[in-house]
Amino acid sequence: MILIAWRERTRRASSEPGFVAALLVALLLGGFALAVDFPKAAYGFQSDEASYYTLGHSLARDGDFAFDRGDLARVYQEFRTGPEGIFLKKGRTRWIERRSGFPWIGLAAGPDTHVDRLYFGKSFAYPLAAAPFVRLFGTSGFLVLHAVLLSLSLLAAYWFLRARSEPAAALAYAAVFFVASAAPVYFVWITPEVFNLSTGVLGLFCGLYRMVSPEAPPDASWWGRFLRGAGGPCLGAAIIGVAAFSKPTNAALAVPIVAAALLRGDWRKDWQVGAAAALAFVLSCGGLFGLNLAISGEVNYQGGERATYYEGKGFPFMTAAAPTSSPLTQTAPARGGGAVGLPRGVDSVLQDIVLSRNSLVEVLPANLVYFVLGRHSGLVPYFFPGVLSVLLFLAWRGPRPWFQWITLASAVVASVVLLLWVPYTYSGGGGPIGGAVLRPRARRGSEVEHPLPFAKKANPTVDFLQLEDAARGESARLRFARETIGPLVRVRCHCARPHTGRSSDLPDRPRRASLTSRASACRRASSRRRAPSRCCCADPARPLG
Repeated sequence: MILIAWRERTRRASSEPGFVAALLVALLLGGFALAVDFPKAAYGFQSDEASYYTLGHSLARDGDFAFDRGDLARVYQEFRTGPEGIFLKKGRTRWIERRSGFPWIGLAAGPDTHVDRLYFGKSFAYPLAAAPFVRLFGTSGFLVLHAVLLSLSLLAAYWFLRARSEPAAALAYAAVFFVASAAPVYFVWITPEVFNLSTGVLGLFCGLYRMVSPEAPPDASWWGRFLRGAGGPCLGAAIIGVAAFSKPTNAALAVPIVAAALLRGDWRKDWQVGAAAALAFVLSCGGLFGLNLAISGEVNYQGGERATYYEGKGFPFMTAAAPTSSPLTQTAPARGGGAVGLPRGVDSVLQDIVLSRNSLVEVLPANLVYFVLGRHSGLVPYFFPGVLSVLLFLAWRGPRPWFQWITLASAVVASVVLLLWVPYTYSGGGGPIGGAVLRPRARRGSEVEHPLPFAKKANPTVDFLQLEDAARGESARLRFARETIGPLVRVRCHCARPHTGRSSDLPDRPRRASLTSRASACRRASSRRRAPSRCCCADPARPLG
């Protein structure tokens, strides 16, 4: 009987074009992920990839959330430049102590007693999801996870649209929504954009599916009955909790799920479902932040003594000296000294910037225009299907479900809050494509320069951080152009030696020039029609003249 039922469900699923399309996408992208040699094809890390790559491998290989010398050596096995741009922070020791006043107990903190480890200054949600795939497939496991998530997102979008439209129209709209945007670009990035996109799509699908398909057919499976009952909103809210831990602005996506559960029709029955969905979101998101507290001693993974490290100023545990953080203007450490990181701690909202007249009166109106029409991070050029969906929804003259209005309002409010919260860095630094509108609410953008002509009025520290991030993005672009267009117009340098990755192979001091800079020197020498007397790629410690 069970075998007959399974065959019947398989036959019905195979007759749905959306299921077939999702399966083909999974096979195609999965095959590509397993076929590509990512470290060789990537030519180094882009944006924040180093943090997620190292944490993913640490979870898959060591089963911990800490960064130590072994993790640094592991990075050098595949990437000669090391974990360029990695975000790390010092941990804190926590214990419960008695206090004189209410509630008579408190959580005390002190320095971490383990000086041979640091913690990652990024959310561990995405690397934790990727860890099983990385364990099985190595670095390609990140791309395998992306293939699974994108195929599930396509299937969820199709099934949501299929409830009120024909199969062909639902599949076409779902496919265009994902393909005709910047989302597929991030398939080959080891960053949480695809993860955030998929958790948002899957969370909203589970939480709102019963609004478009309230009645289960007689032959519905247990999954169909689950989505149409109280389990759908609870599961959807829990998934959004994970997305909110990965990116706090994603918390706005829980509003339509809870509102749909509360205001479905019968208040006496629906309040229990709404309360359960809200509780599921709090437990999911709060539990992950609590786990972060238990791991590193800090609730906020972006707070505390957090810094980012580059090759020019050394990586932690490259030497026996302890790493430090300093202003951006500090020079590289001396031979044998500790790594010098750039401070990146975010412990509170920058009220002096957010509440300034410059941010509210001058910057915000311009940011609204760039957020929608910007050439680097605008909704229209990078996510036109989403803009078209909103326009079609507003132009529709028939009845429109109220939960869709709540979803649209939540997205608008979340976007405005983002622009008010980080008016000068809402689109991030150099590297990512499509900017702050990527998935499902706000992600870092690809603006290598600030879009506002009056950015010089901003806080000098903020502008200086942007210049440093801009340099990272520009170098990434130059590296891409060098390896793709360069072979057509010049002779490339092929003398770079692969790194063996053993701990003993770690350099005892920071290298004075990056691999990109050394290759640029070779390129300049080739353009003058003379070969360098000694290739600068052969000696990592050799300074450039």
